[in-house]
Amino acid sequence: MIHEALKRNLQGHGIGRHEKDEIYTLAISDIQTLGVVLGDKPFVMGNEPTLVDATVYAFLANALVTGVDSPLKAEIEKNPVFQAYVDRMTARFLLNKWFIKFFTAHFLMNISSICVIYSDCLQGYDS
Repeated sequence: MIHEALKRNLQGHGIGRHEKDEIYTLAISDIQTLGVVLGDKPFVMGNEPTLVDATVYAFLANALVTGVDSPLKAEIEKNPVFQAYVDRMTARFLLNKWFIKFFTAHFLMNISSICVIYSDCLQGYDS
C-alpha cells in the first residue's frame, strides 16, 4: 500500500515516469547547472547566504559526507566548487562534518524505525 502510494506520487510528480538511468542523467544535468550558477561566487545568490543556500547546502553536504555512493555523488565530487561551497557554509554557520554525519545517521535510523513500525502495523490491511 505504501509502496503503491509512493509510486503514484512519483508518477504524479513526473520523475517516476523515467527509467533510473534517465533520472540520474536529469539530476546530473541539474548538478552541472548548479556548478555553473555557483561558479566563483561564495553563495548561490551572491555574497551573502539566502534560503536557497540552506537547501543547496543540505543537499550537497549530505551527498558529500554520507557514505552512499551514486552517480550523483560522483558528479558532485568531480567539481571542487561544491566541496569549497560546503566548507564555506560549514565554517560560516559553525557546523562540522561530524555533526552532519551524526545528524544524518540519526535521522535515517529514526525514519527506518518509523517505517518498520508503520509497516508492521499495516500488515493484514489491504486498503
